Amino acid sequence: MKKKSLLIFAGIVFVGVGILWGVGRALKTRTTLSSETPEKVVTGTPTAAEKAESVTANKVVKHISKSVSGAVKSVSGQTIVLEEDGDTLSVEVASDATITKVTLPSPTALPEELGTAPTREKISLVQIKVGDKVDALLVSQPDGSFLANEVTVLVETE
Repeated sequence: MKKKSLLIFAGIVFVGVGILWGVGRALKTRTTLSSETPEKVVTGTPTAAEKAESVTANKVVKHISKSVSGAVKSVSGQTIVLEEDGDTLSVEVASDATITKVTLPSPTALPEELGTAPTREKISLVQIKVGDKVDALLVSQPDGSFLANEVTVLVETE
């Protein structure tokens, strides 16, 4: 009987220690999280850490990109005006942008003609014509504007 009581006591102690360990770990985690993310106090002059954080945030923003597409309405200098669903968008193209013409098989091509792979060739901005279908990858600039650094002209063979 003494042996059985001792085992029961040891079991209770073991479970109790486990519960206390779990509670202690939970409290430590909560304390660690709250100490890692302190609330910011707004002052008149930013601290060095706040300035560094601002610079880091600005570097991240510079890498935002988006893709636009549409039919070319006009080309003037480094600017292409695209039209899609009645909306127009003026796209400024970087002087060092990669411009690629992709020729696709006609949608009305016979099944044996569909096996031909699309062709790709590098072209210049002046080779883009009104009516061409264009996809452009825009990258944000430090001033908040967007600049196309990749332009793809999609042409279907007839």
